[in-house]
Amino acid sequence: MTRSRHIAARAAFALGAALLLGSAGVPMVAAQTGGGGTIDEVAPTDRIFVSFAAFTNTQEIEQALDALARAATPEVRAYAQHIIDDHTAAQRQLMQLVADKNLEVPLAIGTLPDTTPPAPQGTDISYDVAYLRMQITGHQNAIRQFQREAQTGTNPDIVAYAESNLPTLEEHLREAQQLLRSVLRQQQQQQ
Repeated sequence: MTRSRHIAARAAFALGAALLLGSAGVPMVAAQTGGGGTIDEVAPTDRIFVSFAAFTNTQEIEQALDALARAATPEVRAYAQHIIDDHTAAQRQLMQLVADKNLEVPLAIGTLPDTTPPAPQGTDISYDVAYLRMQITGHQNAIRQFQREAQTGTNPDIVAYAESNLPTLEEHLREAQQLLRSVLRQQQQQQ
């Protein structure tokens, strides 16, 4: 199992367990700051969105760290760094919201991964193609979830988080689509 698939599987398991079991059996990150509301004031659908957003940010950061080490093209490595920077900022913003609302998210997805890039490993351009396709699929899904929260969410602060991060997700999607076209051209030229 590749590192990114292992990471995705681990995060998906933690998210699924947290959503099914609540806090039972899953270590949780909880705010102890007081003020800003309680978990009872946040609808279950908004809490699910917060967990989804935390999972998405964590997954994107970890996949991008892998891409920094394995991508064959400098453009894909630059894109990966951009993903790390933006999703780290989004995760920090989300964790502040979690603290303000006294919410809990699964520990496995409620913390920031170590963003120190691993040592580069030589790979061919097929990794870049696979990574960008994964980015396109992941960002399409994230955009749908963030749009849904922006349109149907009940907590104004969580809705504002979704609305404020949608343009960044859409930018990431456009960049991944453009990069994929470029990388596919490069791949064809190498054959």
